[in-house]
Amino acid sequence: MQQFTTLLLRELRSGFRGLPAYFIIFTYLFAAIGAAFYFGSYLAMHDTALYAVFYAQPIILAVLIPVLTMRSWAEEYRSGTIEFLLTQPLSFTVLAMAKFCAAVLFCLLMTLGLLPFICYSGGWLQLDWQNVASSYGGLLLLILFYCAAGCFISSLSRSLILAYLGGFFFTALWLVLPYSGLYAVYNNFLFAEVGISDILYFISLTAVFLFLNVIALTLHSNAQKHKTAKFGLLTALALCGAGFFNLAASNLFASKADLTSSSFYTPKAETVNLLNNLEKQVIIDVYAAKDYIQSNPDYFHYMQQVQRFLQRYSKAAKGMVTVNITYVEPFSELEEKVLEKGLYFETNAAGSRDYFGAIVRSQDGREAVIKQFLLQRQPLVEKDIDIAVLKVTEPERLKNIGVYVDNMQNLEGLQEILLSWENDYNVFNVSPSMYDFSSKVDIIVLINPKAISAALRYALDQFLMRGGKVAVFFDFYTASQSDLTNSEDLQITDFLTNWGVKLLNPADDGKTDKLFGYNPMELKLNKALLFEIDNPAVEVKPFIVNENGLIGAVMEGSFISLYTQNPFSGSELAAGMRPLLTRSAASGTVALVSDVDFLEEPFWVAENSPDRNPYSVIEKSGNGLAAKSLIDYLAGNAVYEQLPLNNMILNKDSISQRLNKNIFSKDEVEYRVLQNKIKEQKRILFENSNEDMQIFEQLRQIGESGRELSKNEQQLQNLDYKMKQQYSYAVAKMMTMQIIVIPALLVLLLSVLAKFLMHRRVKQIKEKYNV
Repeated sequence: MQQFTTLLLRELRSGFRGLPAYFIIFTYLFAAIGAAFYFGSYLAMHDTALYAVFYAQPIILAVLIPVLTMRSWAEEYRSGTIEFLLTQPLSFTVLAMAKFCAAVLFCLLMTLGLLPFICYSGGWLQLDWQNVASSYGGLLLLILFYCAAGCFISSLSRSLILAYLGGFFFTALWLVLPYSGLYAVYNNFLFAEVGISDILYFISLTAVFLFLNVIALTLHSNAQKHKTAKFGLLTALALCGAGFFNLAASNLFASKADLTSSSFYTPKAETVNLLNNLEKQVIIDVYAAKDYIQSNPDYFHYMQQVQRFLQRYSKAAKGMVTVNITYVEPFSELEEKVLEKGLYFETNAAGSRDYFGAIVRSQDGREAVIKQFLLQRQPLVEKDIDIAVLKVTEPERLKNIGVYVDNMQNLEGLQEILLSWENDYNVFNVSPSMYDFSSKVDIIVLINPKAISAALRYALDQFLMRGGKVAVFFDFYTASQSDLTNSEDLQITDFLTNWGVKLLNPADDGKTDKLFGYNPMELKLNKALLFEIDNPAVEVKPFIVNENGLIGAVMEGSFISLYTQNPFSGSELAAGMRPLLTRSAASGTVALVSDVDFLEEPFWVAENSPDRNPYSVIEKSGNGLAAKSLIDYLAGNAVYEQLPLNNMILNKDSISQRLNKNIFSKDEVEYRVLQNKIKEQKRILFENSNEDMQIFEQLRQIGESGRELSKNEQQLQNLDYKMKQQYSYAVAKMMTMQIIVIPALLVLLLSVLAKFLMHRRVKQIKEKYNV
């Protein structure tokens, strides 16, 4: 062991003695971080595993590691010191291991330089640190293989140039050959889906090349006939043996561990239960534009994640689900057929179309379309697939929800939540003329019910008496959010009084209660009203809580009717009505949330998304998940309740978007003021021109108000240009710091440390021998 340590330290000292070692480290960091920016779309990516940083490592290391290993033995041959080494009382295994370990330690030190950049990225993005650790583990195993192969190639030549070229071409060839499996195995680490066979792949290849290195040294020290032919045959046999070993290992240890923090690839228990109950064969056809996936690192990474999840999904279905992945060529006949089915697409600058979605089919011809696998909707991918499977296999399991929106309520902010409910349930509009609800109706949702008709009021009352479930989102404040006059106008107040709801004080913040099984989510509220419930006949489950009271709650139990007799008795309607119930015949449920703004704009939907695409909807704040979780809870179906929260680690904004937001926030007030001024000036000009565009343009040219408008528009353009310049400067500064300055400082620090250690060792030797 002492001999091994001595040789190892000798190799490390010789490696750090000159400038080339520091230049190699700087080149590595420059190439690795630069590739993330220039080729990995680092600034635009939303991924949580820093795929942009790790994906190019095999190529970069294939170029740089042979520079380190070419000197291992070729330098010894060239200088003649090989004979001295081979005649020492050391085994060839110790010699080979010392050279190999020195190269590995150098590379490990080199890759540690990535840690500051990874930590810096963690300040911008919410990272899945388990996935990052998996990627780093794959990188270290790759280094073991490359170093072993490089040392072996170096032992075959006296020429440094040949040793480098041989090492480079060998590792590069191994990387690109489809049957070598190197990139596939390495990608398993990048996507945090690792099996024993993946680890054995790198370890076995490392062991084979170390063994061949020892054999090469043995043959060099012995004068044998035909040793080149023997060595070639032995090398071929060793590589074939490694191939057969890895083939056997991949079959014996086929299962892989899901190392993502959220277990993204693993179907949840509710999904497995759904799949176990399938009685019809289901086919999931995934279609993605080939050019789109290949040219967009963000979506290439996401495509791999969805593909890996679907493989496990199909396996969990035990043959009942077949998954087909198709990369569609642009402008092909297949593309036209697929897009006709309803997949969402965008036309890019080249004129081709970008899309990534799926068509789910059952044996009896039913189809459901997942129009888009949107990256920002990653937490809902499992639920989207489950809902699509339910639509084609068990449509009756999709709950029926009636939605009533007061005719005075602005619908603009509600489109996204309504779209989301339509995707998950069978939704119908509740009409004011409805006086009864079918027993097939599961939930009635009321949004700001200020003026309920007599018929609908009676229908709601009796629906609850028969064990129905009602969700009410109401605003007691006026549109200006300044006073409580709405509390006098709302006809729902009769119900609230009957249910034992007492109104308290306003509140501007609240969070979901842990009773609903989720981590508490901070919510964005706008003048909500606190309330308390005094009704011993019901069980109260807090939903949205404030330190001073309830903002949202669920009541389950027995209720008393508002009616002692049917108000329509004696009319024609009464003949078709069911008997009046004055108290609950079955346990009913009421959910209350005292803020309609809670539903408004909790989601983001693509501005250019056509035909109300539900798969373009993602959560913008905790409001979205909270609103969905409440309705899912009322639906009483585990598929609805649990699946939305598959993966809460998600970056809704890329680094580029966050940079822009930070820059915009500094000038936002001025920008908004100018926008409002321009909007108002245009409105006045348009009115003065009698809504004639020709006169409008003339007034812009000759009128004082027109000149003022042009001046404000120019100021707005200047402000836009200024923010773009600030963004360009911020990006240039970031790239300069991360690609050049910080790597240079790390290398400088390392060189100073190496000089210090070397100086201290020389001093110790002088003191020991009194020199």
